[in-house]
Amino acid sequence: MTALIIRFVTMCALSFSEFAFAVTPMVSVGYYHTVMLNANGTVETLGSNDHRQLGDRASVASRTKPMLVLGLSDVVAIAAGGFHSVALKSDGTVWAWGSNDHGQLGDGTSEGSRSRPMKVLGLSDVVSIAAGGFHSVALKSDGTVWAWGDNFYGQLGEGSTYSAARPIPAAIPNLNRVAAVSAGSYHTLALKADGAVATLGRILVGQLGLGYGGDPIGTPVPDHRYCGSDGMW
Repeated sequence: MTALIIRFVTMCALSFSEFAFAVTPMVSVGYYHTVMLNANGTVETLGSNDHRQLGDRASVASRTKPMLVLGLSDVVAIAAGGFHSVALKSDGTVWAWGSNDHGQLGDGTSEGSRSRPMKVLGLSDVVSIAAGGFHSVALKSDGTVWAWGDNFYGQLGEGSTYSAARPIPAAIPNLNRVAAVSAGSYHTLALKADGAVATLGRILVGQLGLGYGGDPIGTPVPDHRYCGSDGMW
């Protein structure tokens, strides 16, 4: 996805049809499971399956060898959350499976687990994905960022903290011209086309670049710029 990100940074927002996905094998790891994308667009998983995060429709507790995720093809990117897994297909749709107790699968509910990939509701034209501990994030071709799942620390960017989970994706207000997204256990970051980094969510140990401690940030704090080897923002 590197070339895709560079193109977005150096140009204006593109329509989804202007993106040309090239499947690059990749690996993503959750708390106790691993997700792997093959060059042919299929996905394999291994590790803990206590929340059905392997997506193999089986009830085994864990696997030590990779198994194919059934019913999933044409995948161009993957992201492993704490106990859930997310996949982006070449048609711009997003699919998820595993734990859903915080609505992180985006199927409109906030309960149970899913042992097979389910299409995330209301999302199209997605070009990149990220998965946090209990939330998920998608970047669309128009440069907007959409998030769903746990929002206790404001990581969904809806302006509130200590609030209920959101099981359906919604755009993060006032966050646009974004080129890349990433998610931690309880925080979200977005790299903008001008090189600025917007941060939101839990701030306990300095992960937002805003010092240590303090209340969670429920709206994106823009214009952080990493200055290099001294580690200063």
